[in-house]
Amino acid sequence: MFRFTDITCRPEAYCLLGEQGPLSVSKSTSPVVENPQSEECIDQVKAWIDRCERTHQQCKTQEPSSLPIRVINVGSADGSVGPCLYISKGESGKYAALSHCWGLNGPKLTTRRETLDRRKCGIDWSDIPKSFQDAIIVTRYLGLKYLWIDSLCILQGDAEDWAQESGKMASIYGSAYVVISATSAKGSETGFLSSRPDDCAIKLKLGTDGATYSVFARPAILHTPFLGAGFQERRFTHPDYPLLERAWCFQERLLATRVLHFTRGETVFECKAQSYCECGYLAGNNRFTYKSEDHNFRTGQRDYPLEDLWQDLVRIYTAHSLTYQTDVLSAFSGIAKSMEPLRMGDYLAGLWSTQLL
Repeated sequence: MFRFTDITCRPEAYCLLGEQGPLSVSKSTSPVVENPQSEECIDQVKAWIDRCERTHQQCKTQEPSSLPIRVINVGSADGSVGPCLYISKGESGKYAALSHCWGLNGPKLTTRRETLDRRKCGIDWSDIPKSFQDAIIVTRYLGLKYLWIDSLCILQGDAEDWAQESGKMASIYGSAYVVISATSAKGSETGFLSSRPDDCAIKLKLGTDGATYSVFARPAILHTPFLGAGFQERRFTHPDYPLLERAWCFQERLLATRVLHFTRGETVFECKAQSYCECGYLAGNNRFTYKSEDHNFRTGQRDYPLEDLWQDLVRIYTAHSLTYQTDVLSAFSGIAKSMEPLRMGDYLAGLWSTQLL
């Protein structure tokens, strides 16, 4: 349980939505469920996705997505059948994709040319890093069969396979049913389904009328990165959101139709139309209020000059971190590929031919 004596975090006070509180407590939100794997939390996530599928026209796909060439078959919901690497045959199907930090030493579990057949036979649960385990658990909760993880679905140490599969990032993240974002995890061993601090309830008598108010306290939840200002101005830096500093994540998040952010304080849902969070602060806030909604640039909205949009995207992207500077073009190529239908000319290593004199 969170206590005011916990000096390692800044507390915030709030009242329940729909209840009157003292004037000194202006924030009204909902308590956050302590266990992110609880039935209540999973039902909330499913409700967000269901609302998106039913009511958001911009989030609907014209035809079923094809599976990437390699995906993780997550096994049975009860875990009696374990995960394995599946080689698709071009069939259509829903899948989740993981967006995550590799960490200083990279994931301990990868797929290489020499381990490919072994991964197809099965992957021992004890060998799977915690963030990957959590992603598999979430995929199962959502009723999905397949999950794409870069280090397992792209052959590591194989330059030819890397060149081929990294060029498909726009399609892989853009076509995923949902992107699972390990937003609070610093590396693959960290995990992101840890229990959140339990809110502390206090009853206060304030005012001349002696009215009693129920006030709650918890470690402050920062929503800035899920609002337009936190996305468009610069790289967002905060110890609770290490993934949002990464350049690859910037591309993955921008291309995705739906993103589930798992943070230390709550789960946040983003789609092309709106954002929601467990505490209710976002409550359908428009996602990334980036002038004319940058995430919809693929639909051809032209009220925001394409040249300005491109320059802003490059400016923000280059403020993000890369472990390997040689990835600077690869980690942005998916965004460039998504802009090809807008007829900006030929893409030439970060520039468009229409921008050249």
